Amino acid sequence: MNRTFSKFTYWLIIATLVCLSSCKIDRGKPIIGKEKMAEIIHDFYLTEGTLDAVPIPAGHKRHYYYCHLLEKHGVTEAEFDSALCWYSKNSDIFTEVHELVTKKLKEEKEQLQ
Repeated sequence: MNRTFSKFTYWLIIATLVCLSSCKIDRGKPIIGKEKMAEIIHDFYLTEGTLDAVPIPAGHKRHYYYCHLLEKHGVTEAEFDSALCWYSKNSDIFTEVHELVTKKLKEEKEQLQ
């Protein structure tokens, strides 16, 4: 099993479970749209893979890299958590988001080969 994928998946599941247990049901629109959420998750995968491949100097925290990633997309942690909660309650749409991420990762892989 790929350590990078399993570690990220573990934290994604934990965040989803926390959101499911703490959020009120909101069937309106998500705070972050499908395409933008797919871009953020895509960048999370790339960041996680990079951080696992390259040793991080002492004093640097992984959290910094994730905060920078959200800042790059103009999203706060609270907004991302809220969107993740919404998508976890609308799993059919969350599946579409992950399909977009998978498609983009496959396209990038093909370009590298």
